[in-house]
Amino acid sequence: MFGSKANWHSLAKRIASATHRNVVTLDARNHGDSEHHPTMDYLIMRDDLLGAMDMLKVEKPILLGHSMGGKTVMACALSVPERVERLVVVDTAPKDSPGTDTLRKYAEKMRNVAMPPASTVAPEARRMVGDQMKEFVPEEGVRQFLLTNLKQTADNSYTWRVNLDAIIDNFDSLHSFPAQMTKPCTDRKTIFIGGAKSQHVDSSAEPSIHRLFPGCPIQLIPDAGHWVHSEKPKQFVQMVEQFLLQTDEST
Repeated sequence: MFGSKANWHSLAKRIASATHRNVVTLDARNHGDSEHHPTMDYLIMRDDLLGAMDMLKVEKPILLGHSMGGKTVMACALSVPERVERLVVVDTAPKDSPGTDTLRKYAEKMRNVAMPPASTVAPEARRMVGDQMKEFVPEEGVRQFLLTNLKQTADNSYTWRVNLDAIIDNFDSLHSFPAQMTKPCTDRKTIFIGGAKSQHVDSSAEPSIHRLFPGCPIQLIPDAGHWVHSEKPKQFVQMVEQFLLQTDEST
């Protein structure tokens, strides 16, 4: 949520180099360069993902997703396992996500930010918006991450790249996981990777993970939080590479 494929460009290159595989990054609906829609939930985004796979003529990829993206790839593997070769789920679980009140607050507050005049140069516009956000996002790293959504349109006015209205209106669906997903995924090789300091894949998440993905490993990276892939990119890529190599050998 609030991210885009741009956040994954450097990691995608590193994963491609380490694993000798083609890596495609995608923007979820209402994020990045994807179109805006009033509705979004994990069944809809699963279908978006399947549509992208069909368009790219990729029959059975390895899917990797973080947080909201992780729930999307889980929904795909659980409902159409024949379309998924292997699965890498990053710092999320098939349950209600913790800390979502904060994310809802971010979206609501960002919607009320006053945008700079169209004549403002981009660095100054980013500073002006960032100064307003300090009140509700005191953490510099999180604020800079959210500011990646500030964009200048063709008429030079400023707006948010992410569809805040859709996120707010569909927040309960994005916070949870589809209740109809009850059949375990037993024949897809899967790994869950999390940050040791994150609340998303802690001991309380293990029952929900092993109920739907029985026997799958859960590996935590020390001194990393929810954005484990950006906080510890070297360790993250090594963990993904090791999983793919090990499952290659056992295939």
